[in-house]
Amino acid sequence: MQNPNIVPITEQRVPTIVAFSKKNNSHVIGKEARLTGLQGKTTVFNFKPVLGRGDAEFSKNKKFWCYLAASENQKETITTYTAKEATVNFLKELFRNIDIPEQILIGEPAIREGAWKENFRKHIREIFKDRYDNRKLTRCDNANLTTPMLVFGDQVSAPGRPGADT
Repeated sequence: MQNPNIVPITEQRVPTIVAFSKKNNSHVIGKEARLTGLQGKTTVFNFKPVLGRGDAEFSKNKKFWCYLAASENQKETITTYTAKEATVNFLKELFRNIDIPEQILIGEPAIREGAWKENFRKHIREIFKDRYDNRKLTRCDNANLTTPMLVFGDQVSAPGRPGADT
């Protein structure tokens, strides 16, 4: 049974993958990014685990990258990203055509290690503070949610009704 106070921002699962589309001259995410990778282009993926690691690995270590082969209109390009930059690009594309609500509920991975969880929460707050400073992140430790929350990147939800108990 779903909680009626939670309204998914998107009904689709969105794989946490970022790529650069030459055709659109912009980042793409999800299935489109996955297809880009299957066509032999490099994509940025598996950056979610780094959200729970230390600050330097999260925001300074540029270990994720995209490769764009040279074409007649463009030279070869290699772009590197930190986990923070990859996450910002992912969320920017996810929210591109969505009217973002004032409150956002983000599920966190079911990892029990305390330091990882605290880093994840801190880094998600940092990203939202930098980009969506007028939004309130709601943490859901509430046992009355009867369906498991999907983790950031798979589904992002928002409290649905004014005055909803969050």
